[in-house]
Amino acid sequence: MDPLLHLSKLWRRGGDHEPGYECLDCGARFDRQQQVCRECGGYDIQRTEWVEGGHDTSQSDA
Repeated sequence: MDPLLHLSKLWRRGGDHEPGYECLDCGARFDRQQQVCRECGGYDIQRTEWVEGGHDTSQSDA
């Protein structure tokens, strides 16, 4: 891997990395996507940016 590319990826990550996934049942946050929440056992885990962005993540039956 190109050293500059590697450094740019590390820089973008930063030290204050915000967790990327959130359980909609209990609000626990994770760096990686989980199938089952380790805190409450729930299955409704979404990307944090979708939850905070106000996107409707529910599926309609229409």
